[in-house]
Amino acid sequence: SIQTLLHVRFRTSSQAGMLFLAAGRRDFLLLELISGRLQVRLDLGSGERSLRSEKGIHLSDLAWHSIELTHNRHNVNMTLDRNFHTSFRMPGPDLELSVENGLFVGGAAGLNHPYLFNISTGFRGCIDEVVFNEHNLLSSLRPYSGYKSVHEVSLGCSPQFSATEEDSVSFFSSKAFITLPPWEGPQEGVFECELYPSAREEDGMVLFSSGNQGGFVAIEIKDGNLVATVGNGEGSKTELRSLTHVHSNHTWYPIQLHLLPNSVQLKVGEELIKATLSLELQVIQLKGPLFLGGLDEEAQGEAQRAGLMSAVSGGQKAGQGVSFKGCLREIRVNTQRTGLPHAAITKDITVGCNRGQATNALATTSPTNRPEFDVTTTRPITNNKKNPNFLMLRKLEVVEGGWASLEPKHIRVGLVNLDFRKLGIHPSQLMFRIEGQPVHGQLRLDLSPDPNGMPGKGQERTITIGAEEVDRTFSMLDLWQGRVMYVHSGSEDQYDFFMFSVFSSSKKKLPVFLKSNRLHRFDISISPANDAPVLSLPEGNLFTLLEKSKRQVGKAECLDATIMAVPLEHKLVNCTGLEVNQGGAAIITTIHLAVQVNVDDQAVKIRYDVTELPQYGELQRLHSSGDWKRTTYFSQKLLEKERIRYLSTYHGLQTQNNITDYFKCKISIGSTAAKEVVFLIRVHWIQFKVTRSKMEVNGVQTAAVTPEDLHVISKGVKLNESDLYFRLLTVPNKGQLFLDNKVLVRNSTFSQKNITDGLMKYELLNMLHDDTRDTFSFQVFSAHANSTTYDFRINIHAESTVITVVNKGLSTLEGGSKVINKEILFTHTASNQEVHYSITVSPRHGQIRRINLSNSTSINDNIVTFTNQDIIEERIMYVHDDSETKQDSFNFQIMVYKPHKRTSKKEDRNIVEHTFNISVQLVNDQRPVRVVDKVFHVARNGQRLVTLTDIRYRDDDSDFQDNWLVYTRRGIPMGELVLASDTSHKLYEFTQRDLQQKKVLFVHRGVSFGRFVLFVSDGKHYVSTLLEVMAQDPYLQVENNTGIVVKRGGLTTMTSANLSIFSNLDIRDPQEVTFEVFLPPKHGVLCFNNGSCETVTGAKPISIFTQQDLVAGRLAYRHDSSHELSDGFNVTTTVHLDIGVMVKIYLESHQRPPTVISNRPVVVAEGQNVSISKEHLEVICLLRSSMQGFTEQPTNSFTQEDLNQGMIIYHQQSAGHTNDSVLLEATNGLTKVGPIRLEIDIIPMLLPLQVQNECLDVRVANHHFSGMNFLFLFEQDRVRINLLMFARRSLQVEREYISYIHDGSDTLRDNFTIVANQTEIRKHSLPCTAHISVIPVNDETPVVTTNKGLKVWVGSVTEITKDDLRAEDLDTPESEGLEFIITPPSNGHLALKSAPSRHILNFTQNHIETRQLMFVHSGASSGGVFYFNVTDGHHRPLYKLFSLEVMKPSVSMVNNTGLSLVQGRTAVILTTNRFAAQTNSRTQAIITYTVTTHPRHGRIAINDQEVTTFSHEDLEFGRVVYHMTDFSESEDSFQVSVSASSPGVAYGNVTGQTVNVTVRALIYLREPVRVPSGIAVKLGKAMIDASELARISRADPVFEVLSPPKHGKLVKVKLFIFTLSSAVSVFACMQMTYDPNRASQVLTSFTFRDVVQGRVAIEETLSDGDSHAPATPLNDSFIFLLKAGNVQPAKGELHFTILPHHQMHHGPSSLNTEGASHEHTTTWLPTHNKTTTGRGGGRGGPTTLTEVGVGLPPHILSHKNHNRTQHKLRPNTRWGNHTSSGSHGGRSGSHSHVPQPHTPSVSDKHGPAIPPDIHPVHVEVLPRPASDPLHIILPLLACLFLIIILVILILVFRRRKEKQARLRLLQQLATVALHTEDSPYLGRAERSVAMPSVVVTPLCPVSCPSSPRVLRSPRRSLAPGMTFWGPFEADGAGGDGNIRGDNNNERGNVTAGFRTSLRSRSLTPTLKDNQYWV
Repeated sequence: SIQTLLHVRFRTSSQAGMLFLAAGRRDFLLLELISGRLQVRLDLGSGERSLRSEKGIHLSDLAWHSIELTHNRHNVNMTLDRNFHTSFRMPGPDLELSVENGLFVGGAAGLNHPYLFNISTGFRGCIDEVVFNEHNLLSSLRPYSGYKSVHEVSLGCSPQFSATEEDSVSFFSSKAFITLPPWEGPQEGVFECELYPSAREEDGMVLFSSGNQGGFVAIEIKDGNLVATVGNGEGSKTELRSLTHVHSNHTWYPIQLHLLPNSVQLKVGEELIKATLSLELQVIQLKGPLFLGGLDEEAQGEAQRAGLMSAVSGGQKAGQGVSFKGCLREIRVNTQRTGLPHAAITKDITVGCNRGQATNALATTSPTNRPEFDVTTTRPITNNKKNPNFLMLRKLEVVEGGWASLEPKHIRVGLVNLDFRKLGIHPSQLMFRIEGQPVHGQLRLDLSPDPNGMPGKGQERTITIGAEEVDRTFSMLDLWQGRVMYVHSGSEDQYDFFMFSVFSSSKKKLPVFLKSNRLHRFDISISPANDAPVLSLPEGNLFTLLEKSKRQVGKAECLDATIMAVPLEHKLVNCTGLEVNQGGAAIITTIHLAVQVNVDDQAVKIRYDVTELPQYGELQRLHSSGDWKRTTYFSQKLLEKERIRYLSTYHGLQTQNNITDYFKCKISIGSTAAKEVVFLIRVHWIQFKVTRSKMEVNGVQTAAVTPEDLHVISKGVKLNESDLYFRLLTVPNKGQLFLDNKVLVRNSTFSQKNITDGLMKYELLNMLHDDTRDTFSFQVFSAHANSTTYDFRINIHAESTVITVVNKGLSTLEGGSKVINKEILFTHTASNQEVHYSITVSPRHGQIRRINLSNSTSINDNIVTFTNQDIIEERIMYVHDDSETKQDSFNFQIMVYKPHKRTSKKEDRNIVEHTFNISVQLVNDQRPVRVVDKVFHVARNGQRLVTLTDIRYRDDDSDFQDNWLVYTRRGIPMGELVLASDTSHKLYEFTQRDLQQKKVLFVHRGVSFGRFVLFVSDGKHYVSTLLEVMAQDPYLQVENNTGIVVKRGGLTTMTSANLSIFSNLDIRDPQEVTFEVFLPPKHGVLCFNNGSCETVTGAKPISIFTQQDLVAGRLAYRHDSSHELSDGFNVTTTVHLDIGVMVKIYLESHQRPPTVISNRPVVVAEGQNVSISKEHLEVICLLRSSMQGFTEQPTNSFTQEDLNQGMIIYHQQSAGHTNDSVLLEATNGLTKVGPIRLEIDIIPMLLPLQVQNECLDVRVANHHFSGMNFLFLFEQDRVRINLLMFARRSLQVEREYISYIHDGSDTLRDNFTIVANQTEIRKHSLPCTAHISVIPVNDETPVVTTNKGLKVWVGSVTEITKDDLRAEDLDTPESEGLEFIITPPSNGHLALKSAPSRHILNFTQNHIETRQLMFVHSGASSGGVFYFNVTDGHHRPLYKLFSLEVMKPSVSMVNNTGLSLVQGRTAVILTTNRFAAQTNSRTQAIITYTVTTHPRHGRIAINDQEVTTFSHEDLEFGRVVYHMTDFSESEDSFQVSVSASSPGVAYGNVTGQTVNVTVRALIYLREPVRVPSGIAVKLGKAMIDASELARISRADPVFEVLSPPKHGKLVKVKLFIFTLSSAVSVFACMQMTYDPNRASQVLTSFTFRDVVQGRVAIEETLSDGDSHAPATPLNDSFIFLLKAGNVQPAKGELHFTILPHHQMHHGPSSLNTEGASHEHTTTWLPTHNKTTTGRGGGRGGPTTLTEVGVGLPPHILSHKNHNRTQHKLRPNTRWGNHTSSGSHGGRSGSHSHVPQPHTPSVSDKHGPAIPPDIHPVHVEVLPRPASDPLHIILPLLACLFLIIILVILILVFRRRKEKQARLRLLQQLATVALHTEDSPYLGRAERSVAMPSVVVTPLCPVSCPSSPRVLRSPRRSLAPGMTFWGPFEADGAGGDGNIRGDNNNERGNVTAGFRTSLRSRSLTPTLKDNQYWV
């Protein structure tokens, strides 16, 4: 069949063995063990497939294993031990498993088939169940000839299968043996064992191993001595005979046989015998199995041919074996221990050695033909009055081999004793009849017992069955007198019994129990005894034999018996005859034929000699070989053993049904011949009846032969269709017969089942045009009968409806789709007829979809009809629904129509239903889905198992198990996942099966809450999830507390579903959770449900129980039957968690459900309330009702009393509804009824007006308004027009009262609104709209709205879209209605996407809109055209022109911006943003770049390997890098050529593309810079900053001026030193100044240090010598080359703007004339200290030039004003402004106490630099020396004169003046806002331009021995790679200059310039020559 189910349960220790085989001629199913794994092999005829169990599961572990194997069509699934699942899929098309050769369990029994080559040997182990297709093959081990054979199988599971090598082996029969693997040794071999012989001291074989060409090695016992023999089977052999006599003296004899290359040694005990081997014996190679203890039949034949003494004829009796009887142990082969675990075959052996007794063979019999009885067995005698048995039986105890009397205590009648006097019977009349004899003993009746109580002294009678009635009975009186005794046979069985019945021989009326045929069983217990064997005669001590005959007596220690010779008496008791089916066989037993004699059956032989054989069959005998062979005689023993059968052999047909068969036989009893008997055999003859033998072929080429055409049945004997066969005697002439696509020839056979299964078909050889007839002859036969000849007629009708169906099915992926083309499904017809397919059964796991060729709104999914044309156009597609299914199908019928004509004639419909099979290949498309998502709770710093209750995923793939999911984790911040059995083993990957088996343990440490990521994978998909962990203090909390419900006075069990605890502790055993009852129940008791809860008073209350008791259901609650209906108790857990458990008690009446008395609808007006009363709803026995609805106060439950009192209100709320309902469930607390639906009838507030658009039917549809008259009003432009009032009738169009006239527009729909009104009830309806459908008329001409032409590539296929060509027609909204008709294009053709090679000359607008229309270019590469017109089927406009422009493919450059790299960098990536090419083609092209001219100062490389070619992909992924190798150049270049390629397209190439490489200066250029005309401006670090370049090059950058400014020049600034003195102190100051009258030194180069020290200035003029400069600013710049150390040089340019002098000093407004400033940055660098804190006299903020200098009035900027300002500030001890060198005036000590605004410094940041400021840079104008000396001399003289006059006043008021001056200075400084970014001198604020010019007078070294000391803090690092700048030495010619800060705030000034080493300086360094203190 196509479905197979196999279930096997087994246990074994063997690694290999065959378990099951279903064998057919070609098909088979094999189940076997290979290397401890289970293997399934299956072949259904289309190829073999095999499947093995998992590697980790070993089945040879002596444990019970079960296997479930299911085969359903293509799918085969195997389940091992209910947990491990594997599957595979069978190939097609064969799906049935045919089993012709039978079923085999445990071995193949000599079956020879190719598929059985090299299979496992027979199974050795225990098989408990073998169920094949619901048939239990092990239900009976009784063999049945021809149907079942049993070989070496026994009931039970032998202990030898679980034996070990240490266990001894006992051989107890003459055919006992075991086989071990072959004894193989290349050079030598050793066999060792210990031997224990039996007491019988018989000869036998101990060891035998055969070799090649008849060679052998043997050890045997002969006459009590061991003999070892080595021979070659050709007469040459060597014997070693031991002189040690082995006999049963309770001694184990060690034996060793040593085979050497040239000799052999035998050692028995201490005796050693040696012998030399001849050359013929030295080459023996042992190949066969190693036999121990005996031989099988084949090996025994080899031993006999070899002449071994224990196996030769006469050595043993005929039919007996040659086995050694005794025990073996300590078996070793080649020093390796072996034994029963390695045995392949065992027979008649036991485990262990029983050295006390010999084994006795016991024969048992069972009584037959029992009458119908009730059975009573022995039981203990009790006083139970309910015991219905009137007999009290007590077991009899007997010693093994002994006897015992049956006494009245063993069989008692009545409760005490039967009152025989009342019954009027004597005890001798109460009789016991033996119905079943004891098996292991006899019952005897001693008529005259010996006074001493010993049996056998008086007259005895054996009580037997089958004798006369008096010999089968004994009386109650015999029982009282001790005459009945049981004699045991001496067997080793410990139990026996006999069956008896009781009757009375009295004719008086007896009690009923004495009249019944009740059968009683009396049990006998036998105590074993270790005694010597005793002769057990069949009849006790009476030995009977026939007169003048002999009878053999066995050996015995003592024989005290009576021998009696009796004459032979016999009678024929059975000759019933036999019934058998024709061709069948039936067993003949003693039930059918038997002779009874007056002696024991063993004393005489009963023989049947057949004198007349049966006519229609033969008699057969079952031989020991298992074969049935013909026989002419048999014995009654063979009948008893069921070894004789009758086999029906007649294969013909009988015309009469009453013909019987018989045989005659002559009966011989011993030497006496008896009469001849006739044994009748009734044969049920097989009769065949052909019911149908005709076939009609209607115009088709092939027709299936069905049971409607050819059918045969059997009579007499019912045969299955598979047993009814047809044999072709002739073949048809005009066609051929096929069986499963194989041609049938003469004498071919097929069965009726083949016809039923649709495997037979008739196919015409040629297409016929005329009606004709064909025929063939056949014969019906079965396995046992043949019929006469029959004819089969075939009427052939030649019609045009001959069809041929192609149906091959398809295969698709899961969730995929596939087009059904004509290769897999098609119907071929004559005359090109129209074929329609009608789907009768749709696919279950998908749908059939039609692919639309238009954008119509018709639904084409899940279609049920399609045509051949749809298949040709490939428009039919199967779409799978993505379900986890492997197969699908749909059934269809075929309808064939004549061309241009539809008919429904029956002959045009193919009524055969076809099945289209669909194979689905599963894919792993389902991602794991989390189904358990909760927080994992764990004790803080504790541990807890992670199980499936915490996290679980599901995978919906049908061929994937959830336990296979793999979890992978990374780091866990709050603990660790470890193996539960080994916490030191961390788990980074585990499976869901590990979670199920509780192997994953979480150990907490760290934070209390967190989460970690888990990745879950099914092998293909990965999903991530978060497992949240919550660590808290240890706690227990209630998980379930549902309470319990118990019947009053009843008992109920509590489980974990009622009460359970959840904890975050690691509780692995529910036994650890303990509950203590601190408040017991008041009306019941808690107890354990172990029998102690029968009553409340008898129950033992418990006070402590565990969670395990709840899980196991051991805890119970018993109610005390009180009237309280509620109870409860309280428990507490280990951590004092108090839990109250409620107990609800119900009565018996609560078990009956409530009854619904009334349920009537409730009527309510819309929006109103209504009371629900008892008249609406009434339920009796109702305690509570749950309601789903609305009440005045919404409620979910109420009682019947609430209804009775009218307290339940229904409030209607929702508008527009005419009905409502409430679902109720009525319950009394225990049982419930429902759902009960209470209907609510709502009277609408508005009239429910309905309009039917089809017939313009207007009506008010509601039963509340039936019979009323309504006024209908029409609304038009919001004005109601009263038309007509109708009474009870509808407004209908057919009355022609109202007409609708369309206005002729193109609208397809219209509508009007109507309102109904009823004045009597004052109700009206809502406006209702009636819709009108307008049938369109095609009166519009199609219009071409888009005709742009098409641009195509040479040789390309281009899609024509709506943007290229489009037409519209207002009358044709569907796009498929517009058709384009074209002329052939001049340079190609139009085609559809589905068939691009097929030329078309017409298409529809839908083809364009669905992107199906393509233009295929071919021919000339010049432009082309085609003409077209558009039609809608009615109108055809003129032709229009559509142009086709052909473009040639090319490649071009899109980017070539060159490369630039910053100074200090050696490589730059070449990306598509800088250099890229593209093609103008839409197809993908490969673009290749070739370096034609390599760079001179670098190289092009990929992965640091120089390349000459690279691809566009390399550019996209940034793989191409330019490396500069020559650092002396600032520019480089290379040339590249570009080419593109794609299959069949030539793009050309682009050559000579030069890529320039430039080096960008690593410098900040601040722009715009404003320079005043005619005034030198210092070039500071704020304008040009090369600090980063200095840092990376470790050198001072040099600026080489390549192009000076056009309107000025770069000059060098000189340093001057001047002094200021007063009466109090003397100060020295260094001032940089510039004299324009002197010849300035024009700079061609300068260093960055010069810039930092302010030695470089810019002098610009707007016009030569013109003091009135133009007002328009000029732009200027200079170009420089920047060099530094080994870094590449780079060009840079500084831009600045020249402004007139007056515009520089007229406030901020004049500085912003050019708008917002911008910054020009050559290179982005990290920003360093863009903001400096305020310095000066106090903690002032930054001071800028804009606020101090430029913001002042113009007259302050004059030189005189400078001097006056300086003189005003002179009395102060510190200057409030900053020096020009960048030093800042600070405060000394506590000179300044006025708090000033403080601006904190900005921290240094790394990364891309943000420009320090967006404000324009303000320059510092250098002061000029006075041109006239009198300007200096006269003021000085005047000052000296004033000083002399006022010196006295100064001295007096000095302190007062100083204090006032200091306060004024601080106040002035406080008004000045400092700024850090606007100074051009390295970000430091400069002094005001109002400071006076001072003549510097050199100081002698003696006059300035020391200078004021400024306390400085040592420099410290802000961050790695950043350092505070300290003083550094100037490398100018003038000596070492210092740049120093004046206070601690200097530490905030951080720059990225030179990293000078930190030097330790003294606080008062010594001045050198030409150095001054400033």
